[in-house]
Amino acid sequence: MQVITPATLDQFQNALTLARRTRQHIADGCHEAGDIVLKVVQAYHRHKVSWPAQIKDASRLDLREIQTANENHFFDRRCKIRLCYEDNKPVGGYVVLEGELLGLHNLRKGCGDWLVQHAVLDGADRLDTLAIPHLLRLYSRYGFREVHHEPNWNPDLPHVVWMRRQ
Repeated sequence: MQVITPATLDQFQNALTLARRTRQHIADGCHEAGDIVLKVVQAYHRHKVSWPAQIKDASRLDLREIQTANENHFFDRRCKIRLCYEDNKPVGGYVVLEGELLGLHNLRKGCGDWLVQHAVLDGADRLDTLAIPHLLRLYSRYGFREVHHEPNWNPDLPHVVWMRRQ
């Protein structure tokens, strides 16, 4: 039985790194875990929540409280990190960062539909992927349509396709 749960950024990074080492098609088709982490961290710093203006005395602020408030706001509203577990082992996951689906991967055949469905519920409305027919069909089933494509920088791999959900 598989369950999908919220995860921390480092848990996601470890799971995707392991999946990329385990399956060549994931390594070829998924961004590096470090690139996704960097994108999330940059977005977090761009969108830090301002502490309420009515607080005048900065010496009375607890910096840990501010950090926690910022993280809760960001990870509740702007960034959803999910891992799929089977027998306490991560077998898939994704990040939805401000609507962009990143790093969707799975090690178990048949989990793709389930993960995309959850990603859409978490707000995914755009993504980039390789022009691999089964991936394009998978995303199309959930309303994603091609909006742009271009040759891959690696000529041995399929074109890159950008998709948006209608």
